[in-house]
Amino acid sequence: MKFIDFDKDKCDECFKCLRTCPTKAISFKKHQREIINDMCVKCGVCQQVCPQKALSIHSDIEKVKHMINTTSKVAVSLAPSFPSAFKTDKPLKIVKALKLLGFDIIEETGIGAEEVSKAYIEALKNWSQPNAITTCCPAANYFIEMYYPKEIDSMLSVVSPMIAHGRIIKERYGNETKVVFIGPCLAKKAEGKEITGSIDGVLTFHDLSMWLENSSIDFESLTELNFDQPTNIHGKKYPMGAIASCGKNTRFNYIKVQGINQCRDMMEDLSKNKFDNLLIELNVCDGSCINGPDYPKNISYFEKLSRMN
Repeated sequence: MKFIDFDKDKCDECFKCLRTCPTKAISFKKHQREIINDMCVKCGVCQQVCPQKALSIHSDIEKVKHMINTTSKVAVSLAPSFPSAFKTDKPLKIVKALKLLGFDIIEETGIGAEEVSKAYIEALKNWSQPNAITTCCPAANYFIEMYYPKEIDSMLSVVSPMIAHGRIIKERYGNETKVVFIGPCLAKKAEGKEITGSIDGVLTFHDLSMWLENSSIDFESLTELNFDQPTNIHGKKYPMGAIASCGKNTRFNYIKVQGINQCRDMMEDLSKNKFDNLLIELNVCDGSCINGPDYPKNISYFEKLSRMN
């Protein structure tokens, strides 16, 4: 499945994408460049570093617009990192904006995160492996499955908050309801295709920013609007390390691993049996979900972090 578009006319063969790619999943041949899907972990770093903008994450905007125009109910599962993506002191304006774009139901993915945490806590009670690795980050999951398959048994057998929330929405409003996840992540596009029946489309924060920019909506003039279902503080804080609480009163010590290099170092250590009794939150993005590969442009990591706080 194609998730990154490659414009060969813009490419000047500087090879920066290939040098940066953690798995070297890019093929360069004469007049042809392509992503090697079987090697790609969907981290999105290649398109972030391309100075010519020859690489771009494939957008589902037109697909989602078609859903809105042809389906009776379209719901949004909005990643809890959303306050970091939009420059406003009133983050809930985005709920109003999404309603104006035509979505019927707006909920926060933190609802799914709450259920994932409950499942983690239950799984850890009788976990037999020396260590436990969380499975919220699909890029980290792909990285383990492709490059450290012997450690798959250490992965907690729990779906991500996005998938969990998609299932909850369809149970609540009917299976015919279309669910669109909006967040910072390329890998969510692949996950949504592979785990069927819960997510019908995925937009990135950059997609949403461009859609709003090209619409007639005056974002600054909007009033705030609450989500259609409330989220508790645990779900809202998921990008900031809320998973840590899942290890309380267990034999596990929580550790948060961020960035592909740290992920590789951790997996190398686990493959050599250097640790035990760790609950490992593995995030391929350096800065976790508030530093994903497809945010609106020109926002620094620390600016995003300050907006979350």
